[in-house]
Amino acid sequence: MTLENVTLMTSNDARNDSTDISISVNGQGSANNGTVLTTTEVLIAGARLGMLPVSVIGLCCNLLILLLVTLRKEVRKLTVSVYLSALAIADFIFCLDILRWHLEWADMIPMSWGDIYCTITNFLGHFATGLAHWTIFCISLERMTRVVFPFKAKTLLTVKLARIVVVVFVCWSALPNIARFVFDHQIPLDNTTWICWTLQTDTIGPLYQNLVRILIETPPVFLVIVINCITVVKLRAHWSAMKKMGLKERNQRCRSGLHLSQQETALTVTLVVNGTLFVVLETPYLVTEFVMHYLSSEEISALHMVLANAFKLVSGVDHTCNFFVYVIGSGMLRREFGAIFCCSRNAPGEEGKTRQNSPLAGPSSKSTNESQGTSFTLASVTTQPPHCGSSIVDITLPEGNTDK
Repeated sequence: MTLENVTLMTSNDARNDSTDISISVNGQGSANNGTVLTTTEVLIAGARLGMLPVSVIGLCCNLLILLLVTLRKEVRKLTVSVYLSALAIADFIFCLDILRWHLEWADMIPMSWGDIYCTITNFLGHFATGLAHWTIFCISLERMTRVVFPFKAKTLLTVKLARIVVVVFVCWSALPNIARFVFDHQIPLDNTTWICWTLQTDTIGPLYQNLVRILIETPPVFLVIVINCITVVKLRAHWSAMKKMGLKERNQRCRSGLHLSQQETALTVTLVVNGTLFVVLETPYLVTEFVMHYLSSEEISALHMVLANAFKLVSGVDHTCNFFVYVIGSGMLRREFGAIFCCSRNAPGEEGKTRQNSPLAGPSSKSTNESQGTSFTLASVTTQPPHCGSSIVDITLPEGNTDK
């Protein structure tokens, strides 16, 4: 598939309805060496080109998240770290999927790889999508449980249970997509252009794919919206209650686990923002892909193809941006990311001392309260009262049983 012959999934009718644009090829602008591309092809080419940097950045960022969860004990002991690692793995696979979209467009994938290549890559892409969606749901539910049911959180939110939940959703995302090895094929569009798609002449294939999309990939979007709304409402009520309490009463309720620490609050706000971005950036591609599987080949227009490629790129941004949300939103995650690249590793039992002397934690002459107060987080831009642990003694909410 060369630039001169790119059709990029557009039918002949869609091509004839598009506006022709003259574009020079290989830097030559003469009439003989120039080629004419349609507006559709230009827009799709722009989306496919954008997939290269997005996928590369996403691969690097998700590797950093996996390093954070693996190497840093303070993060690894958190229940939510199990979900963060599962999400990073799913996002890593998804970034590989959008990278192969670019490589197919750039004619770097041989057509001879055929159906085997298409079925494997489509399976991995949709498996990663389903796993990422349900992991975001688990993260949102974990945060809501910690805010709404602080006493139950001590027994419900354990590392062992989180691992079991991840295994369940891995199976839930993988098993239904095994049918792609039956329904997905390499479909030639001309002598040089092809796509990995479900045969539209097969009634069962598109129907099954949309059924999987409705049951596997779509429900987490709506569930995350509801759960995040509950979390935000309860978190605001938590802040209002804290305003009315004195320092002594706040510390007593902190010791009993009734209020979140500042670190927990910042982490909760960060993950709520992450879930909101997930809903905004994933929904357009889900809707577009559902419509395209519903329509027949003759009904798929150039506009559908442009939107599918553009929203696939937007979905890739969602699977890439988690690292940046974590670093900006949570002072604890930002500090632990920085500690990964420190020259000297912390000795056992000296992690807290090193953190106090670390430039990322502020000058050692300041108290814990002062250091936290100068750390910018997504939670710090919201008006809120002093948190648990804002006195001389830093009291944080227990993370529950972390026994493995």
